[in-house]
Amino acid sequence: MSKFIFIDVDGTLVNSKQGVSTKTIDALKAAREAGHKLVVCTGRPVNNIQEIACHDLFDYFIFANGAGIYDNKNEMVLFERAVSKKEILRAYSCIDHEDVVTFFISGNHRYVDKDFESKDKIAQTDTYISAPETFIRNNKILQMIFFSKSLDKMLDLKSYIDGRKKVKYAALSIPTQNEDKATQGVMFIDMVDRKCSKGYGIEKFCKMFKINKSETIGIGDGFNDIPMFETVGQSVAMGNANDDVKGKANFVTKSCDEDGIAHFILTELFKKA
Repeated sequence: MSKFIFIDVDGTLVNSKQGVSTKTIDALKAAREAGHKLVVCTGRPVNNIQEIACHDLFDYFIFANGAGIYDNKNEMVLFERAVSKKEILRAYSCIDHEDVVTFFISGNHRYVDKDFESKDKIAQTDTYISAPETFIRNNKILQMIFFSKSLDKMLDLKSYIDGRKKVKYAALSIPTQNEDKATQGVMFIDMVDRKCSKGYGIEKFCKMFKINKSETIGIGDGFNDIPMFETVGQSVAMGNANDDVKGKANFVTKSCDEDGIAHFILTELFKKA
């Protein structure tokens, strides 16, 4: 029985060296040849997914933490759930723009309010916008992403988002009390409409294509993959995932640096075929 396999990107498809191994690519090709459908399921925007060398192996992208669905073969957005403009403008007005860089996912692209050409090279394919408030008013924003090296600013933003009823953070990278804050580097928070998650995006996708839950598999490593695990028929956590994430999965494979996707496909998926 062929499956729809939903695959996270960072820490799952992409390893710690920011690449995809030949073994993983070969396993994905074998899965396709066996009749399985591959779907990216990520917080990234479409333009950043397309930077990945093997993106053409995927039929669809669920992007922006479930806020959008993209048909990769026909190059078109099939579904969008935007954050309200009022919430976006209010959040943007609360930011200390000296210490926080803001990205906006709109359509199949990501935009940034500061020019990174001479700075951190975080956004090599993103588009700089000089008038963010005007951009917000004139476009659908699916996800707002805040980057900063200031822990205090990130904690303030998290507290602000926690207090809002119509938005939430879908993913974040902020050190806990037990982590070394000095080595954390750039932190981020992804803000989306409160209904959005990877699980929400998969539900929309399955309804759109009349797919039964028993036909679905989700592979991931992060806390934002837990809603995906709760939605699919079989959930697979990477070996590099947090123990709490592993606890939500049906199966734990090897880490992203040990070709965990390939290990699952070759030893579990094909074994059950």
